[in-house]
Amino acid sequence: MRRALVTGVGRGIGNAVVTHLLNDGFDVAGTLRRSGDHSPVWDRPVHLEIADAKDAELTERAVQAAAVALGGLDAIVANAGRGMPGKVLDATPDQWIDQLFNKVLTVTNLVSAALPILRESDSPSIVVVGGVTALRPERDQGVVSAMRAAQMNLVANLAAELASDGIRVNSVLLGAITTDRQYDRFANSGHEDFDSWVSTEVQRRAIPFGRFGTADEVAELIAFLCSNRAAYMTGAQIPVSGGMGT
Repeated sequence: MRRALVTGVGRGIGNAVVTHLLNDGFDVAGTLRRSGDHSPVWDRPVHLEIADAKDAELTERAVQAAAVALGGLDAIVANAGRGMPGKVLDATPDQWIDQLFNKVLTVTNLVSAALPILRESDSPSIVVVGGVTALRPERDQGVVSAMRAAQMNLVANLAAELASDGIRVNSVLLGAITTDRQYDRFANSGHEDFDSWVSTEVQRRAIPFGRFGTADEVAELIAFLCSNRAAYMTGAQIPVSGGMGT
């Protein structure tokens, strides 16, 4: 039985990842940024911890508690981290620091806390949920795009550094995925119809597949990367973007 910890499981991608890992036979723990973030009911029990991934101490406590509850960890999925709209030169220093914490330190906090436990696994895996804006920046998400690129560089370094320990490190680079976050963007767009807004976004972002992706399409790949089916994969940074940014 493999055991996984997923951060940011309250909704969207993290929620779907838990479902797919459970379906693959994993025992799963998850973190929520605050109590009340969790609404879904999964088929099997999931150990939940409250922890802001930007806080190294809280992350350490959550990882230790998850490892105790599951009897160890074989995989971690770094999914936490909020975005921020705005152009590069409009951002304040505090906003740059906020995105550094959200996109980079959420990953390093989790990996540092989990590393001693992962080293005890026969086939340890780390998966980082990134963004395709690391490859093709968006001007209206300039700071996020820059920090996604930093995150991508971080994943490449982690993959090289941890290979000697047999720890696989891979990343999934998201394009436009239909989640609550996209509905929030739609609500602020001025459009009256979600489908028409999606069509406009597809054209604006030049998405070759002509649609947004789904959380399940992302989660299926993440579950694969956590599994032994991906035992010889490390350093891969895989776009799930309908062709956007490739």
